[in-house]
Amino acid sequence: LDSTLARRAFFPNYFLTSTDEVEEISNDQTFKVYPNPFVDRITFSTPVNYVLISDAKGRAVLEYDSDIQAITTLDVSDLTKGVYYIRYQMNNNQKGNKTIIKQ
Repeated sequence: LDSTLARRAFFPNYFLTSTDEVEEISNDQTFKVYPNPFVDRITFSTPVNYVLISDAKGRAVLEYDSDIQAITTLDVSDLTKGVYYIRYQMNNNQKGNKTIIKQ
């Protein structure tokens, strides 16, 4: 049973980081993740240093974390079809989240 469904549906600008803490995340409309839906790769409109991709059940399925190398493209060919949630962070500590769909 996914107890986070209501929170994600009605409060998409909040990300649960622990059972005791809720962190506000920007849902910046100028930051783009494309194509959406995607097949093998996703591209970020601005370089990111941290990416966490979670499946519809909230399980982390892919993570990229580097203080040295920001990326604009990520290979996601190993993911199965479905809905995914991306949490990202840029070098300037701007954070956000997006929802994407794998075809």
